Amino acid sequence: MLCAIHLLTTSPEATHALGQTLARVIRPGDVIGLDGPMGAGKTHLVRGIADGLGMDVRQVSSPTYTIAQEYRAPAHRPSVPPLVHIDAYRLSGSEDVHSAGIDSCIDGDAIVICEWTDRLAPFLPPGTIHARLAIEPTGVDERRFRLIAPELWAERDGWHLLAQFADPDAGPGVGGVGGEGGEGQATPCPVCGSTRRTPDADAISPFCSQRCRMADLGAWITGRYAIGGRPDMDEDDDADRA
Repeated sequence: MLCAIHLLTTSPEATHALGQTLARVIRPGDVIGLDGPMGAGKTHLVRGIADGLGMDVRQVSSPTYTIAQEYRAPAHRPSVPPLVHIDAYRLSGSEDVHSAGIDSCIDGDAIVICEWTDRLAPFLPPGTIHARLAIEPTGVDERRFRLIAPELWAERDGWHLLAQFADPDAGPGVGGVGGEGGEGQATPCPVCGSTRRTPDADAISPFCSQRCRMADLGAWITGRYAIGGRPDMDEDDDADRA
């Protein structure tokens, strides 16, 4: 089962604080798909998560040109899991996953934040706990977030702290933190668009079935997915790194 919650921030500092709060919820092995246009504040949010984990936020930058960035807490905090920020847009198959070192980062010991996560999904270990977080800029500094996560997340320490960021304009049933949101169960499969799920759907999210998961993987292997110019990327635009 999934739950959907809507959150709101009104400044880069608040987005950073939201990231710090999320750091108290997420666990090693979690994969969060991060969706949003350039300049939406994705790197701001990841810096907040890194800060919440006790990492040096000065080291955090967008992985657009490096595919994957891995961050670790200081040596005196060995219990803190690594944080891996991935931009999967340029991944074209398992060879890219291996050459970028991503396969060693998704072994279950790290917290993974991934942009273009549908391209990484076929390579995630079975049983990966997968959430999606969409960011929508609705003003100069205002950002609306829609988090779709496994219902069990609502039982984790720190989840209740997200209530301070609840979007007051969200509709009934989705604005309340910890409540089950029907929208979260209607996430369409990226292959066929179906909102119906097979019993093993949690292990193969966001796909509706193993058949669609393998069809997506086959498209990468056979080259039917071509990597062209990135639609939301301007070579001279570094807005999301600010």
